[in-house]
Formats: sequence, C-alpha cells, structure tokens
Amino acid sequence: MDTFLTSPALLAGLKAAAEPTRLRLLRICAQGELTVGEITRVIAQSQPRVSRHLKILCDAGLLVRFRERHWVFYRVPLSGPEAELVGNVLQKLAIEDSDFMVDQQRLEDVLAERARLASGYTAELRKPPVSDKQLSTAVRKLLGSRPVGDLLDIGTGTGRLLRFLGESAEQAIGVDISSKMLLIARTNLQAAGLSHCMVRHANMYQMPFTNGSFDTITIDDVLNEAENPAAAVAEAARILRVTGCLLLIEKIPSADGVGDPEYTGPRRWLRDAGLTCSSTVLVPEKSPAIVLCLGQKKDAAKRAA
Repeated sequence: MDTFLTSPALLAGLKAAAEPTRLRLLRICAQGELTVGEITRVIAQSQPRVSRHLKILCDAGLLVRFRERHWVFYRVPLSGPEAELVGNVLQKLAIEDSDFMVDQQRLEDVLAERARLASGYTAELRKPPVSDKQLSTAVRKLLGSRPVGDLLDIGTGTGRLLRFLGESAEQAIGVDISSKMLLIARTNLQAAGLSHCMVRHANMYQMPFTNGSFDTITIDDVLNEAENPAAAVAEAARILRVTGCLLLIEKIPSADGVGDPEYTGPRRWLRDAGLTCSSTVLVPEKSPAIVLCLGQKKDAAKRAA
C-alpha cells in the first residue's frame, strides 16, 4: 500500500536534503551503516559540524540513528515514505559529481579498514563443519517456496544466514551480543551488497521487538552453548508471525543421533514453544553432523497440511 507524507513532513524532508553536505551524507549512508567517526572521515569535516547535519536529517526522518554499545550508527530508513523520498532524491544525483566521487573513494578506504579489522577477528573463529554452499542448499531446500518476508537472524555471528537469505527478504536484521561479531557481520553484508540488511546488538532472551514481527527467524549454531536454549526459542516464537517459520540449525555428534530418542534438543525446544517441527539432516564428511529443524505455529501448520 502506498504511503504519503503530510505537507509539513514533505517540506521538512525537502528542506533537510536541500544542502550540499547533507546530500553527501544521504548518499554515503544509503550504502550501509556507518559510525559518526567513519562519516566524519568520509566527509572530511569537523565532527560537531557533521553531527549537526546528521541531527537535521534524523529530525526529518531521512536518516535513522541507533546506538550499539559505545558507538552511534546512521543509515537511511528502509521503509516508509521517508525512505521513498530519500530514494527519489538520490536517484536524481549525478554519480560523477566530483564531491561524490571523492566521498566514494574515502568510503571505500573506511570500509577496507573495517574489513581488515574484521578479518583479524574472523581468523580467531573455528571453521564450521560444513561449507557455506552445503548449508545454503540445505536451508533453501527446507524452506521450499515459502517467501522469506521480514527476516531475523538470532546470534547472527558472521552473518552467513543473512547472506544466504537476505537477497530474498523484504527486510533483514541480524542480532548478536558480541560487538566483534557484529563488526564481522556488518562488513560481510556490506561486501555482499546487501544494504537492506542490518545488524543490531541484542540479547536473545529479551528481544527488542513486538509480538509477531517476523516471517522467518533463524538461529544458527547458537543454542547448544546457550544457558537456556528453551527460553531463547520461546522468545523467538513470541516475535514470529502466525504464518511464519523458525529455523534452528545445530550440531549433533553424528547423523545417527537425529533418530535417537535421547536427542531431543531442537525438536523439544520447538515443541515446548508451541511450534510443530519437521527436520532434515546435513551430513558432512566427518562428525559432527548438522540438523536443521523447521518450526511453525500449529494453526499455520494445519492450514498448510
């Protein structure tokens, strides 16, 4: 459904954008989430001056501001009439403008530095038991033809589930408790060109979302090491839409363990959260194996049957 701005809101938005530095800010913030420090380096102006321009754009709804631990990030809105206004304004800008070209080179330098820092953290991570290609194929097979819609990846880590599904999502958010992992995920998403995907700092036991906010929720290789996995799954079920699905991906000792009555982890967590469960197994060349469990709310599962 089309949405429109009131006359005062439209005028405020146009007035906010009608300034050379603020046009430059909109253009770079349309390419991903940037901190104030990163933006200042790209624009090459003093931080107080940049902050004043950012505030004007935020007040008009043309930028979104959010805090992540000690940092403040900015990006353009992803939906709503303000997002459409920003898109229309940027579409009319000549990309060969000299200021924009210099900004773009500086932005690439900033992102390259971010990538170098993220690669140092990535080197510390353990290698996953299956390749991205194997896991991506299994995930897509299990989800089938159902639309991804609004996607949430809990414990996003490197953001690999966002990379697998983000292109098919209307909007996508990855959350993690670790600032290091958020840096890695944000860098990977930027490199993949998934500017409509975002990452946020959040606790999986107390998600900052209202009931029924997402169509697809994924939790990848997180729950086996969680203090209370059942509580995390219950919280995910709370913010899952009635017609949505919750995908759990976990390691198990071997593929034989999936049929073992003693192996009740993901299935039990889904069932206790009031979801039905179907599952498939991806077996790498060596243990541990990977189990993928797909949960749906019972009313939706009955309608699909």
